[in-house]
Amino acid sequence: MKQEHHPPPYNPTTVALPLNSLLGGPENWIRRIMTSRPTINTFDVFDTLIARRCVFPLAIFALVERKTAITGFAQARRQAEQKLLGRPYSFDDIYTELGKSFGVTYDNINLLKETEIEMEMENVIPIQENMDRVNDGDILISDMYLPETIIRGLLSKAGLRKEVALIVTNYGKHDGYIWKHILSDFSIRKHLGDNTHADGFRAREAGIETEITTSSQISAFEKIFFDIGFTALGELCREVRLKSWSAVAHERELQVTQIHMNFPILFFSSIILYKICKKLGKTRILFSSRDCHLWQKLFEAMFPGEFECIYYYTSRYAKTSGSKSYDQYSDRLITSQTMVVDLCGSGWSLEKMSESLSLDKIDVFFIHKMPKDRKYMQKSLSNKCNFFCVIENELSSYRNHLLEIANFSDHSMVKDIKSVNNAHCPIFFPETRSKEELSYVGIQIKTFNECIIKTRELNINDIIIHNASVHINIIQVFYKFLSGNSILHNVYAQNFFNENAEVENIIASTALT
Repeated sequence: MKQEHHPPPYNPTTVALPLNSLLGGPENWIRRIMTSRPTINTFDVFDTLIARRCVFPLAIFALVERKTAITGFAQARRQAEQKLLGRPYSFDDIYTELGKSFGVTYDNINLLKETEIEMEMENVIPIQENMDRVNDGDILISDMYLPETIIRGLLSKAGLRKEVALIVTNYGKHDGYIWKHILSDFSIRKHLGDNTHADGFRAREAGIETEITTSSQISAFEKIFFDIGFTALGELCREVRLKSWSAVAHERELQVTQIHMNFPILFFSSIILYKICKKLGKTRILFSSRDCHLWQKLFEAMFPGEFECIYYYTSRYAKTSGSKSYDQYSDRLITSQTMVVDLCGSGWSLEKMSESLSLDKIDVFFIHKMPKDRKYMQKSLSNKCNFFCVIENELSSYRNHLLEIANFSDHSMVKDIKSVNNAHCPIFFPETRSKEELSYVGIQIKTFNECIIKTRELNINDIIIHNASVHINIIQVFYKFLSGNSILHNVYAQNFFNENAEVENIIASTALT
């Protein structure tokens, strides 16, 4: 018979260990946890973790004045706070002082106070690169008149989801006394802030490692718009820059390139295109694939419902080597009411295809019209195409391949079109870009789409009214910046030129036979 074995009965006196035994050894982890001070990071709040869309704090007061229509508020609000400087004061104290000096009713004081908080909430944006550094248990410190509940509300709206402490004082960082209080219970790994005195000097004086962030400041590219009076556009670029972030250097460069270079080029090119199409009475705009997929979305956001905007499946290969079905597709789309649009090109392939189209005249718009500098382009063609452009036959200052790369789509080159039951079915070449390259394309598209979302909030008419020469000059400036972008070139250029050479060889061999 199989003998059964039973475990001995549970006896807590023989199993449990006394606490002093658990804490006995010098290397015991429980002892270390219970006796050591928590190590944390500390962060400033305003212009470090969050910023204002309107950039400057005093601009909030001007927005309050505009919304409430209470003339003189902005100046009175500044003066009321200045009277309280040097002693502890709160948000309510400011408005109590304002009520004494500004001579407004109790109800208006409350309205102004509520509106100021509302404007702060409407204008808050995250500084994502710094937000990403905050961990549960860190401490945020703000020398600020707004109460903790409002500051937490701003942080929450900006997307902060970490469980953090928030210390709000008037002069804690500025005078330096707050560090002694924190260091009595915590070990600070590093403090991050934007003020060289309060966040830098005072923290270092307390023996804390510090880092000063300048991310909230207007960049050199954004300053161009502020300086020429396009404030809303400068604010847009700054907001998208602050909201986006990647810790991978070249990925961040791709984001910034979209915001600071590609977006302005396409934005002002859209205005020029709009004016030309309106003048010519155009009703349809064909945005050529692949380069114009971002441009079409931006144009539609800027001028919703003004034109029939169509993504035109095309390429140099399709125009010169496509089937009869492709010519029929193009012939149906290109009418006297149509403008054909592309980023750049010589126009040769369109001229070549136009010989098969029924229309006698085709209007075409390029940002950059390239010279016909290939041998096969010298062959005489029909004179059907009428070209409009911002920059013409310029090769020394502008690198058109970088403009094309900045506008890569996530689909491959169009080979042909087949019509099935009146539906146009694009046929694409096999994709030659690597998964890594396509992931970078995704970053570009996502960043540009964020610019488009904010564009819908702009008053475009404030910018359209300027002379076309202003818009052209801006395009030229930002195109030159883009032309010197080494990151774009390093990430994409090798595959781009290999693919381009293959297409060129096919077109040349066909054209010269």
